[in-house]
Amino acid sequence: LTVLPAIPPYSNAIRTRGTLLGRDESKEYPIYLTEELAQSIFMEHVAVYIFGYFLYEDVFGVIRKTGFGYAGNPFGMPGIFVDIDWDRVGGKAYNYDRTEPER
Repeated sequence: LTVLPAIPPYSNAIRTRGTLLGRDESKEYPIYLTEELAQSIFMEHVAVYIFGYFLYEDVFGVIRKTGFGYAGNPFGMPGIFVDIDWDRVGGKAYNYDRTEPER
């Protein structure tokens, strides 16, 4: 993507059920890049977008949906990757916290 669409396209979502994380716990979901895409990001400093949502039941039994959108901007000298600076993007279409109806 060169820019984020106005409405998030959640077509390639990673789905998981039954994962319970406590404070100070995390779970990694790998993102696989083609060699061509990795070269574009790390060598040519092309922006990367990551967006999605978490659908979960909170401790009060309320179903919540929390969305997020970030743009990653690689930095360093041309041809030399240093790191990626992540900024929140997408406004309220991507970044939200709302109650969902019971299913």
